[in-house]
Amino acid sequence: MNNIREYLPLLVDYTALVYHEARNVRHLIQQQTIEPELWKYLVALPVNREKAWKELQSICSEAQKAETVRATLLPFERRFKVTLDQLQVLYDHPAWRNAAYGGNAWKKITELVRWPCGRSGKGPIGRGKQATCNAIPSKTQHWFIGDKTASA
Repeated sequence: MNNIREYLPLLVDYTALVYHEARNVRHLIQQQTIEPELWKYLVALPVNREKAWKELQSICSEAQKAETVRATLLPFERRFKVTLDQLQVLYDHPAWRNAAYGGNAWKKITELVRWPCGRSGKGPIGRGKQATCNAIPSKTQHWFIGDKTASA
């Protein structure tokens, strides 16, 4: 199965989760451990997670129309002015809670979401189900996606 469109809805959902969680950068800004300018569009999302998730749905709807991996990511990048690469660096910041205990889990999740895209957005997502399934976080994140998408 090499139909890339089959996997794009999952990529949209996981990408939405990564951006949704990144709204918590406000804590690092309040601690004055990072400069706020780059993150101002993420901080503009509601603090309430349900409201923030609902606000992301218009971006998800646009991304769901995409026919390529790169095109799937563009609505998020246009809205928030940061890429998955930048979010991965953000999640690696030592000021996050639990950073001393293995780092922020979202760094690894972002890496896994980013992996099918590659740095160019042309990664192996279209190379078959196995490549994609190995790249996508499972179990904990999977129920989270179901919970989030059911409430949208």
